[in-house]
Amino acid sequence: MKKVALLFVITFFISLKSFSQLTEITTFYENTSILKEKYFANISGNDTIKEGRYTFFFRNGNVMQTGIFKNNQLDSIWNIYYETGEIKSKITFSQNKKNGLSETFFPNGKLFEKGFYTNNIENGLFQKYSTEGTLEYEKNYVNGVLHGETKEYDQNGILRKIITYNSGTIDGAWKSFYEEGLINYDGFKKGNAFVGTLKVYHKNGELARTSNYTNGLLNGSFLSYYENGVLQMKTQYIDNKQEGEFVEYFENGAIAQMGTNLNDQKTGVWKSYYPNGSIYTIGNYVNDNFQGEWLIFHPNGNLKQIGHFLNGTPNGLWTYFYETGAIQKRGYLVNDNEQGTWVVFDEQGSMNSVVLFNNGKTQGIARVYTPEGNIANKYYYVNGELIEIFDY
Repeated sequence: MKKVALLFVITFFISLKSFSQLTEITTFYENTSILKEKYFANISGNDTIKEGRYTFFFRNGNVMQTGIFKNNQLDSIWNIYYETGEIKSKITFSQNKKNGLSETFFPNGKLFEKGFYTNNIENGLFQKYSTEGTLEYEKNYVNGVLHGETKEYDQNGILRKIITYNSGTIDGAWKSFYEEGLINYDGFKKGNAFVGTLKVYHKNGELARTSNYTNGLLNGSFLSYYENGVLQMKTQYIDNKQEGEFVEYFENGAIAQMGTNLNDQKTGVWKSYYPNGSIYTIGNYVNDNFQGEWLIFHPNGNLKQIGHFLNGTPNGLWTYFYETGAIQKRGYLVNDNEQGTWVVFDEQGSMNSVVLFNNGKTQGIARVYTPEGNIANKYYYVNGELIEIFDY
């Protein structure tokens, strides 16, 4: 029993002696009496082992940083300050590495960022805030790489985007939001490419369009809608190119135009309509260019124009009509320029004038007729410039 008591006394004496060996150390800025740092340490030979509270000071006397050393390693919570004295960051350490919560602050004291570390590596939720205190983003990390949902917010704290990561790469749900907080894009991404079904919404919450992607390329059905929910357009895609039937609608649900796409180009017969359902145009496309005969109609259904295209450019005989159906004028176009004789009629069908053209410019004698068919005036042109008027 006496041996046990003696052992306790010896142990207690050694502990006190070990504690008493801690030396308080203070250093000063060079050639000044301004305190620079203060800490405790075990000194053994040439080794200085920091132990306990450590404080480093600015030249103005304010604390720059303070925390705990344990066996010369950073431990527990360390506080870092701005030179003006406000807290700048709080970092949790264990064995000289960030382990646990880390927080950073603006000079106004509001939280700037916080997150969790494991052995100096981000692990868990990280949040960043604006100077006004509104949340700017939330990110989740696993072993130092983004994993799971990342959320981005605007200056008003409204959620604007959700991005899903898998081991540091975008992979999963991808959503964006309007400034009012309503959903805008709702889909999936792998890397920077959309995959699967993407839905896009109007600001009023109605579906704007729905489409399908494969490795970032449009594939399959593509539908778009007006804000009132009425179908606006439907088409098909293969590897980002429109293929097959295309139909566009007016907001009242009537067909606006329809035709066929081949390799992302209009081909074959295309038709367009007025909102009341009457035909507006009908003609043929080849390689996305107007080709052959095209007919254009007035809203009342009467023919307005008929003519020919060659590789997308008007070429050949063109005839224009009044709404009544009577011929208005007729002549030839070459590369969209009037060429040769053009005859103009009034709505009663009487010839109004005869004009000669060369490459789109009036050339030679132009005759104007009275309703009875007599010549009223003659005009002489050279390269589109009026040279002389002959009165009758």
